[in-house]
Amino acid sequence: MKKGFYTVVCLMIVALLAGCQEKKRESGTQDTESDSTTIAEETDTVVPRAADELFNDFIYLFAANKKVQLKRIDFPLTYTVNGKTKKIAKKEWKTDHLFMEEGFYTLIVDNEQQIEAVNDTLVDSAKIERIDLTGKKIKQLCFNRKKDGLWKLTCIHETGFGNNPNGSFLDFYTKFAVDDKFQSAHLEKEVEFTGPDPDDDFNSMTGYFTPETWEAFEPEMPAGVIYNMVFSTPDSMSNKKILVISGIANGLERRMTFNRKGGVWRLAKLNQW
Repeated sequence: MKKGFYTVVCLMIVALLAGCQEKKRESGTQDTESDSTTIAEETDTVVPRAADELFNDFIYLFAANKKVQLKRIDFPLTYTVNGKTKKIAKKEWKTDHLFMEEGFYTLIVDNEQQIEAVNDTLVDSAKIERIDLTGKKIKQLCFNRKKDGLWKLTCIHETGFGNNPNGSFLDFYTKFAVDDKFQSAHLEKEVEFTGPDPDDDFNSMTGYFTPETWEAFEPEMPAGVIYNMVFSTPDSMSNKKILVISGIANGLERRMTFNRKGGVWRLAKLNQW
Protein backbone atom coordinates (compact mmCIF):
# COMPACT_ATOMS: atom_id res chain seq x y z
CA MET A 1 0.00 0.00 0.00
CA LYS A 2 2.91 2.32 0.63
CA LYS A 3 4.50 1.45 -2.72
CA GLY A 4 3.01 4.40 -4.55
CA PHE A 5 3.61 6.93 -1.80
CA TYR A 6 6.71 8.58 -3.24
CA THR A 7 5.12 8.52 -6.69
CA VAL A 8 2.17 10.41 -5.25
CA VAL A 9 4.45 13.00 -3.69
CA CYS A 10 6.11 13.52 -7.07
CA LEU A 11 2.73 13.90 -8.73
CA MET A 12 1.70 16.52 -6.20
CA ILE A 13 4.92 18.41 -6.95
CA VAL A 14 4.11 18.19 -10.65
CA ALA A 15 0.70 19.71 -9.92
CA LEU A 16 2.38 22.62 -8.18
CA LEU A 17 4.83 23.04 -11.04
CA ALA A 18 1.90 23.13 -13.45
CA GLY A 19 0.63 26.18 -11.62
CA CYS A 20 4.04 27.80 -11.97
CA GLN A 21 4.04 27.01 -15.70
CA GLU A 22 0.71 28.78 -16.05
CA LYS A 23 2.18 31.91 -14.49
CA LYS A 24 5.15 31.74 -16.88
CA ARG A 25 2.83 31.51 -19.86
CA GLU A 26 0.88 34.51 -18.64
CA SER A 27 4.12 36.47 -18.46
CA GLY A 28 5.11 35.40 -21.96
CA THR A 29 7.61 32.69 -21.01
CA GLN A 30 7.28 29.56 -23.18
CA ASP A 31 7.67 26.01 -21.87
CA THR A 32 8.45 22.86 -23.83
CA GLU A 33 5.67 20.27 -23.66
CA SER A 34 6.63 16.61 -23.16
CA ASP A 35 5.15 13.81 -25.28
CA SER A 36 4.52 11.88 -22.05
CA THR A 37 1.89 14.33 -20.83
CA THR A 38 -1.72 15.06 -21.62
CA ILE A 39 -2.55 18.73 -22.18
CA ALA A 40 -5.93 19.67 -20.75
CA GLU A 41 -7.37 21.78 -23.58
CA GLU A 42 -9.79 23.95 -21.66
CA THR A 43 -7.70 24.43 -18.53
CA ASP A 44 -4.20 24.32 -20.06
CA THR A 45 -3.06 22.02 -17.24
CA VAL A 46 -0.30 19.44 -17.69
CA VAL A 47 -1.33 16.00 -16.40
CA PRO A 48 1.34 13.26 -16.29
CA ARG A 49 0.17 10.10 -18.05
CA ALA A 50 1.63 8.11 -15.16
CA ALA A 51 -1.09 9.59 -12.96
CA ASP A 52 -3.69 7.41 -14.70
CA GLU A 53 -1.87 4.12 -14.17
CA LEU A 54 -2.99 3.87 -10.55
CA PHE A 55 -6.24 5.32 -9.24
CA ASN A 56 -4.40 6.10 -6.00
CA ASP A 57 -2.07 8.44 -7.90
CA PHE A 58 -4.79 10.02 -10.05
CA ILE A 59 -7.06 10.87 -7.12
CA TYR A 60 -4.32 12.88 -5.40
CA LEU A 61 -4.03 15.15 -8.43
CA PHE A 62 -7.81 15.30 -8.80
CA ALA A 63 -8.21 16.40 -5.19
CA ALA A 64 -5.28 18.84 -5.18
CA ASN A 65 -5.67 20.60 -8.52
CA LYS A 66 -8.84 22.54 -9.40
CA LYS A 67 -8.11 22.59 -13.13
CA VAL A 68 -7.39 18.86 -13.30
CA GLN A 69 -10.66 18.28 -11.46
CA LEU A 70 -12.73 20.24 -13.96
CA LYS A 71 -11.08 18.42 -16.83
CA ARG A 72 -11.75 14.98 -15.36
CA ILE A 73 -15.51 15.22 -14.72
CA ASP A 74 -18.18 14.07 -17.16
CA PHE A 75 -20.43 17.12 -17.39
CA PRO A 76 -23.34 17.42 -17.05
CA LEU A 77 -22.71 15.22 -14.01
CA THR A 78 -25.46 12.89 -12.77
CA TYR A 79 -26.13 13.55 -9.07
CA THR A 80 -28.55 11.25 -7.23
CA VAL A 81 -29.78 11.93 -3.68
CA ASN A 82 -32.02 9.28 -2.10
CA GLY A 83 -33.27 8.19 -5.51
CA LYS A 84 -33.85 11.68 -6.94
CA THR A 85 -31.55 12.59 -9.83
CA LYS A 86 -30.37 15.93 -11.16
CA LYS A 87 -27.65 17.14 -13.52
CA ILE A 88 -24.78 19.44 -12.54
CA ALA A 89 -23.34 21.73 -15.20
CA LYS A 90 -19.65 22.59 -15.31
CA LYS A 91 -20.29 26.18 -14.23
CA GLU A 92 -22.16 24.91 -11.14
CA TRP A 93 -19.35 22.64 -9.90
CA LYS A 94 -17.53 23.59 -6.71
CA THR A 95 -14.02 22.26 -6.21
CA ASP A 96 -13.95 19.29 -3.83
CA HIS A 97 -10.57 18.67 -2.19
CA LEU A 98 -11.79 15.37 -0.75
CA PHE A 99 -9.42 13.93 1.87
CA MET A 100 -6.65 16.51 1.37
CA GLU A 101 -7.93 18.61 4.27
CA GLU A 102 -8.41 15.56 6.51
CA GLY A 103 -4.82 14.38 6.01
CA PHE A 104 -5.76 10.70 5.63
CA TYR A 105 -8.06 8.33 3.81
CA THR A 106 -9.46 4.91 4.71
CA LEU A 107 -10.19 1.53 3.21
CA ILE A 108 -12.94 -0.65 4.68
CA VAL A 109 -12.51 -4.14 3.22
CA ASP A 110 -13.57 -7.71 3.89
CA ASN A 111 -10.09 -9.29 3.62
CA GLU A 112 -6.40 -8.53 3.20
CA GLN A 113 -6.41 -9.31 -0.54
CA GLN A 114 -8.79 -6.42 -1.25
CA ILE A 115 -6.25 -3.97 0.18
CA GLU A 116 -3.91 -4.74 -2.72
CA ALA A 117 -6.35 -3.14 -5.19
CA VAL A 118 -4.67 0.17 -4.33
CA ASN A 119 -1.61 -1.03 -6.28
CA ASP A 120 -3.48 -2.78 -9.11
CA THR A 121 -3.03 -1.07 -12.48
CA LEU A 122 -5.87 -3.15 -13.97
CA VAL A 123 -8.53 -1.55 -11.77
CA ASP A 124 -10.89 0.45 -14.00
CA SER A 125 -13.55 1.61 -11.53
CA ALA A 126 -13.40 3.04 -8.03
CA LYS A 127 -15.39 5.13 -5.58
CA ILE A 128 -14.53 7.75 -3.01
CA GLU A 129 -17.02 7.79 -0.14
CA ARG A 130 -17.44 10.83 2.05
CA ILE A 131 -18.84 9.17 5.16
CA ASP A 132 -20.55 11.43 7.67
CA LEU A 133 -20.51 9.21 10.76
CA THR A 134 -22.55 11.64 12.86
CA GLY A 135 -25.23 12.28 10.24
CA LYS A 136 -25.14 8.64 9.03
CA LYS A 137 -24.88 9.78 5.41
CA ILE A 138 -22.63 8.64 2.57
CA LYS A 139 -21.73 10.61 -0.55
CA GLN A 140 -20.23 8.36 -3.22
CA LEU A 141 -18.13 9.80 -6.05
CA CYS A 142 -17.93 7.17 -8.80
CA PHE A 143 -14.86 7.11 -11.05
CA ASN A 144 -14.25 5.07 -14.19
CA ARG A 145 -11.26 4.68 -16.49
CA LYS A 146 -12.37 5.56 -20.01
CA LYS A 147 -11.31 3.89 -23.27
CA ASP A 148 -8.55 6.48 -23.67
CA GLY A 149 -7.08 5.28 -20.35
CA LEU A 150 -8.01 8.44 -18.42
CA TRP A 151 -9.85 8.41 -15.10
CA LYS A 152 -13.03 10.51 -14.86
CA LEU A 153 -15.71 11.23 -12.28
CA THR A 154 -18.90 9.89 -13.88
CA CYS A 155 -21.63 10.23 -11.23
CA ILE A 156 -22.37 10.96 -7.56
CA HIS A 157 -24.79 9.19 -5.22
CA GLU A 158 -25.91 10.22 -1.74
CA THR A 159 -27.63 7.79 0.60
CA GLY A 160 -27.92 6.70 4.23
CA PHE A 161 -26.10 3.92 6.09
CA GLY A 162 -29.09 1.62 5.63
CA ASN A 163 -28.48 1.44 1.87
CA ASN A 164 -24.74 0.75 2.10
CA PRO A 165 -23.22 -2.77 2.39
CA ASN A 166 -20.97 -1.50 5.20
CA GLY A 167 -23.90 0.08 7.03
CA SER A 168 -23.91 -2.32 9.99
CA PHE A 169 -20.19 -1.91 10.56
CA LEU A 170 -20.37 1.89 10.20
CA ASP A 171 -23.15 2.06 12.79
CA PHE A 172 -20.90 0.14 15.17
CA TYR A 173 -17.74 2.10 14.37
CA THR A 174 -19.46 5.46 14.85
CA LYS A 175 -19.77 4.70 18.57
CA PHE A 176 -16.56 2.69 18.86
CA ALA A 177 -14.48 5.64 17.67
CA VAL A 178 -15.55 7.98 20.48
CA ASP A 179 -16.75 5.93 23.47
CA ASP A 180 -14.03 4.46 25.72
CA LYS A 181 -16.40 2.18 27.65
CA PHE A 182 -17.97 0.94 24.44
CA GLN A 183 -14.50 0.22 23.06
CA SER A 184 -13.47 -1.86 26.08
CA ALA A 185 -16.69 -3.85 25.83
CA HIS A 186 -16.05 -4.60 22.15
CA LEU A 187 -12.55 -6.06 22.24
CA GLU A 188 -11.65 -9.73 21.93
CA LYS A 189 -10.32 -11.31 25.13
CA GLU A 190 -6.89 -11.00 23.56
CA VAL A 191 -6.18 -8.50 20.79
CA GLU A 192 -3.17 -9.16 18.56
CA PHE A 193 -0.92 -6.13 18.27
CA THR A 194 1.89 -5.31 15.83
CA GLY A 195 3.73 -2.02 16.00
CA PRO A 196 7.15 -0.35 15.96
CA ASP A 197 9.75 -1.67 18.38
CA PRO A 198 10.59 1.18 20.79
CA ASP A 199 14.12 -0.23 21.14
CA ASP A 200 14.77 -0.72 17.42
CA ASP A 201 13.64 1.76 14.76
CA PHE A 202 14.08 -0.81 11.99
CA ASN A 203 11.97 -3.62 13.43
CA SER A 204 8.44 -4.20 14.69
CA MET A 205 7.12 -6.07 17.71
CA THR A 206 4.13 -8.41 17.96
CA GLY A 207 2.16 -9.43 21.01
CA TYR A 208 -1.27 -9.35 22.62
CA PHE A 209 -3.15 -7.04 24.94
CA THR A 210 -6.38 -7.45 26.91
CA PRO A 211 -9.32 -5.09 27.48
CA GLU A 212 -7.76 -4.18 30.85
CA THR A 213 -4.68 -2.73 29.10
CA TRP A 214 -6.55 -1.17 26.15
CA GLU A 215 -5.79 2.37 27.33
CA ALA A 216 -2.05 1.83 26.76
CA PHE A 217 -2.59 0.68 23.15
CA GLU A 218 -5.63 2.72 22.13
CA PRO A 219 -4.83 4.50 18.83
CA GLU A 220 -6.25 7.75 17.56
CA MET A 221 -9.35 6.88 15.56
CA PRO A 222 -10.99 9.11 12.97
CA ALA A 223 -14.50 10.29 13.79
CA GLY A 224 -16.94 12.77 12.33
CA VAL A 225 -16.16 12.60 8.60
CA ILE A 226 -13.92 10.08 6.87
CA TYR A 227 -13.06 9.54 3.20
CA ASN A 228 -13.11 5.92 2.13
CA MET A 229 -11.75 4.38 -1.09
CA VAL A 230 -13.79 1.53 -2.57
CA PHE A 231 -12.48 -0.81 -5.28
CA SER A 232 -14.99 -3.67 -4.99
CA THR A 233 -18.51 -4.01 -3.63
CA PRO A 234 -18.37 -4.81 0.11
CA ASP A 235 -20.06 -7.99 1.34
CA SER A 236 -22.84 -6.97 3.73
CA MET A 237 -22.86 -10.51 5.15
CA SER A 238 -19.13 -10.60 5.87
CA ASN A 239 -18.23 -11.19 9.50
CA LYS A 240 -14.85 -9.53 9.08
CA LYS A 241 -13.99 -5.91 8.33
CA ILE A 242 -10.54 -4.37 8.12
CA LEU A 243 -10.35 -0.61 8.61
CA VAL A 244 -7.17 0.77 7.03
CA ILE A 245 -6.22 4.36 7.94
CA SER A 246 -3.54 5.74 5.62
CA GLY A 247 -1.80 9.07 6.27
CA ILE A 248 -1.23 11.32 3.27
CA ALA A 249 1.83 13.36 4.21
CA ASN A 250 3.53 11.02 6.69
CA GLY A 251 2.97 7.64 5.00
CA LEU A 252 1.83 6.10 8.29
CA GLU A 253 -0.67 3.27 8.17
CA ARG A 254 -2.92 1.60 10.73
CA ARG A 255 -5.03 -1.51 10.25
CA MET A 256 -7.80 -2.48 12.64
CA THR A 257 -9.40 -5.90 12.10
CA PHE A 258 -12.89 -6.47 13.48
CA ASN A 259 -14.79 -9.77 13.69
CA ARG A 260 -18.55 -10.16 14.06
CA LYS A 261 -19.82 -12.97 16.27
CA GLY A 262 -23.45 -13.33 17.25
CA GLY A 263 -24.17 -10.01 15.58
CA VAL A 264 -21.60 -8.16 17.71
CA TRP A 265 -18.47 -6.52 16.27
CA ARG A 266 -15.21 -6.75 18.24
CA LEU A 267 -11.66 -5.57 17.59
CA ALA A 268 -9.41 -8.60 17.06
CA LYS A 269 -6.18 -7.16 15.66
CA LEU A 270 -4.34 -3.81 15.64
CA ASN A 271 -1.41 -3.24 13.29
CA GLN A 272 0.37 0.10 12.87
CA TRP A 273 3.50 1.23 11.06
